Amino acid sequence: MKKVLFKIIFFIGIGFLLGEIVFGKKIETIKQLANKDTYYLLQEGIYNNKKLLKENCKYLNDKIIEKHNNKYYVFIAITKDLSILKKIKEIYEKAGINTIIIQKNISSDSFSENLNQLDYLIKNTKDDEQILLIEKVILANYEEMIKKE
Repeated sequence: MKKVLFKIIFFIGIGFLLGEIVFGKKIETIKQLANKDTYYLLQEGIYNNKKLLKENCKYLNDKIIEKHNNKYYVFIAITKDLSILKKIKEIYEKAGINTIIIQKNISSDSFSENLNQLDYLIKNTKDDEQILLIEKVILANYEEMIKKE
């Protein structure tokens, strides 16, 4: 009888520990995802090598370059508001620059707060040059706050 009781307690303990490990990690993952905001990025292109990147993007003064899996991704605008990004996309299309809109989740409260303020400025601006100037500040903030993490 003692052996059976010991086995029951032992297996309940192991089940509890395994459950804590598995579900504990899932809960952490869910919490991390819940803390991330959705951002919209305007992507100019994806390049396989730096030479092609430099050649094709020499006309872009303000950009972010991210390297993933030996490919270079070029982004020229970031916002939390899709309507703002569509406005910026139109500005670049007028200049003959083809772009696509990408969604990305980022977890940074300070960047989010800065971006909210700068998005507000863009929403209340009709001048294309001012919009691109504000976007330049946003890209610099992204470089400083996100890429260095």
